[in-house]
Amino acid sequence: MSKKKATTRSSAYTMVQHVWDHVQEATGHSWERLNAAMADALGLAIKAGLQFDKDDFRDVFDNCRGGYWGSHGTGAWEGYYASAIEYGNASAVQSFEAWKCRPPFIVDSVSPRDWSGPKTRVCIGTRFYWRGDHVTVTSFATDGTTFIACSYEPPKDTDSYGRGKIKKRHTISVADIRSDRKDRKERAALWNALLDWQGNCDKKAAAVTRVLKKFEISSYPDCFTVPLDTFREAVDKLTPEKS
Repeated sequence: MSKKKATTRSSAYTMVQHVWDHVQEATGHSWERLNAAMADALGLAIKAGLQFDKDDFRDVFDNCRGGYWGSHGTGAWEGYYASAIEYGNASAVQSFEAWKCRPPFIVDSVSPRDWSGPKTRVCIGTRFYWRGDHVTVTSFATDGTTFIACSYEPPKDTDSYGRGKIKKRHTISVADIRSDRKDRKERAALWNALLDWQGNCDKKAAAVTRVLKKFEISSYPDCFTVPLDTFREAVDKLTPEKS
């Protein structure tokens, strides 16, 4: 009769499970020590670049009573996700996303004057430009389909390093990110065309100035205050073949 082959677990899960099985063997019991040890073990597995399997975050939470210690000193479980992104541990990132049924939300880490840039996986605290607004990620939907990013008013106290009141709250999906990327690419092309005509085409310079004045556009971020169809139509009228 053949023996059933034992399941081999990942190095990350093995380490965290080992700490759970043997924590406080040589000391007296302390919930504070246990919670800190487990949080440190999981954090170390991520930062050390240990390999995670797809089900590891789920199993650590279920088998090691993660509901009791998972928020200890790390900003809750989302802190582990942020750490995995920061340290480039893709296996930990993917394991967390599988546990949360969350697709990767990858945005362009763009400057307000450009439409392209290095792509960034968002986590709590990620900052990026969204439709002309500088926003910060604040939470994820429990069903994994969207996340919330907010822009803020300047703080009333000019010496304050904190945030002012929420200016706008955006609910963003993967489809929204793709649509926004396409939108920004077209707006940038329209904006660059206006700048080119304004600087190199004497005949069009006055017309370009009128368009910019009409829509109160003085810089690229201002382009987002104008509906794309309206902006496109105004620029289209200035194209050489239609002027």
